[in-house]
Amino acid sequence: MSFPKVKVVTVWSPSGSPGRTTIAACIASEFAKQGHRTLIIDADSYAPSIEFQFGIEQSHAGIAAVARFAIQERLDLDLFQKYTVDFSHGKVELKILTGLSMPDRWQEVGFDGINAILDFAEEHFDCIVIDVASAIELQIIHEKSLVQRNSLSIAALKRATHVVAICGAQASDVHRFVWDYQQLKSLELPGELHVLVNQLRTATLGRNAAKQIAETVQRLTGCQIAEFVEFDQSAADRAKSDGVPITFAGRNSSARAQISKFVLTKLG
Repeated sequence: MSFPKVKVVTVWSPSGSPGRTTIAACIASEFAKQGHRTLIIDADSYAPSIEFQFGIEQSHAGIAAVARFAIQERLDLDLFQKYTVDFSHGKVELKILTGLSMPDRWQEVGFDGINAILDFAEEHFDCIVIDVASAIELQIIHEKSLVQRNSLSIAALKRATHVVAICGAQASDVHRFVWDYQQLKSLELPGELHVLVNQLRTATLGRNAAKQIAETVQRLTGCQIAEFVEFDQSAADRAKSDGVPITFAGRNSSARAQISKFVLTKLG
């Protein structure tokens, strides 16, 4: 079963907001659980960490090699298989394109590298999830310049059919989201935007916290909250111990259920 159109979901958050990579891994896992051919790409040029979500013990820096071959128009399925990592959990399978083992290698990918990778991947996958760095300022350098570090995130955001923007639930997180959202908005992205509030601690913040966050975000950005994900330490600990995303841990986890609902109703 595949989507009529390839879904490219780019997951972004302001700096300091919790759980962007965790959510990206869960979204990819949910797509894979639905039987879709799924690829997750670590395109964070500052602090790549997707391998930790899937229990990968050694970083392969696959994105640099795949970008090089893709730009040279030499990338084929054999090379792609060589530089990606297969993940399976029961009957669920997906592919992982790991990030840069040394963040200062971002020049090897750049704007053109991400686009070349996506040109290839869209021919072979139903769903592509991309975890990107928070920084998206264009500064004075053109976005297509290979020396612009933030071009990895910008390219992935501009290619996305869906952008998932993660906002933390603390007051400081909401403040950062509102501030940094203006930069995201300035990119005039063609994809559909979904705002997800992660790690909501109702017991600490109070029962009205979700309503207050939703009202603040909508008033200051015009965005509605697509979903709230509860903080679930037990599921997070089990996921870390098992080397799997939270979507595979804690069968009764509210966080797992909320992420699954979000993917099914907003991205599915």
